[in-house]
Amino acid sequence: MQTELRSPLKDPPLRQPGQSLDQQLDDLLDGKVLWYGEHHPEARSPLPWVVIACLLTAIAAYRLSGIWRRIRHIKLGREGERVVGQFLEGFRAQGAEVFHDIPGEGFNLDHVLIARQGIFVIETKTWSKRGREEIATQDGRLFKGGREVDWQPVNQALANARWLSEWLKGTTRQVFAVQPVVLVPGWYVKMDAATKAKAWVMPEKGFWAFFDREPVKLSDDDVALAASRLAERSRGRL
Repeated sequence: MQTELRSPLKDPPLRQPGQSLDQQLDDLLDGKVLWYGEHHPEARSPLPWVVIACLLTAIAAYRLSGIWRRIRHIKLGREGERVVGQFLEGFRAQGAEVFHDIPGEGFNLDHVLIARQGIFVIETKTWSKRGREEIATQDGRLFKGGREVDWQPVNQALANARWLSEWLKGTTRQVFAVQPVVLVPGWYVKMDAATKAKAWVMPEKGFWAFFDREPVKLSDDDVALAASRLAERSRGRL
């Protein structure tokens, strides 16, 4: 009798940057774009598929333009999360622990960095830009190219930080302060003092200077404890 084959992996992998956005793309493509083939069996023969391929742009513009815009938006966001994720991975050399795409309660934390300098929850916002457009902040409000951002990421970062602090308290019985951060890769950001007091807003490369100036706040044991809980959360165990 043969022994049943099983995976040699003891633990599931940690989540990757932009993993939830990958799932959104899959859902859009499977649920919307491929709907045409499911509801038009005649399109499965070779000749109709050739015709469909030739007319794909027109079909997308006529019926799927909104979906394609959504796909482009998700892809841009995913690339931004990966750029920021790769940047944050460099902090491991300084003894930091880095986690990506941590599931919350109906939302996801883009990135969490845990080091002796503290715990940082990082929201990534990747926006297209025209020419030399800049981002300016005013008491927690963001202005992109002179126009206020309708959906404010500072409020989201603050909410994420509160949730993570409460969740860590519930799983470790310790109180951890969490610094909210909004990173906008590729943009020049003018951050005012009132916003800085709430959350850091900057391009990803500016984060290092702020992080480096932070005093030591956590012991090695505190870092290990918080990191172990985040690892379990990332693997879907907590």
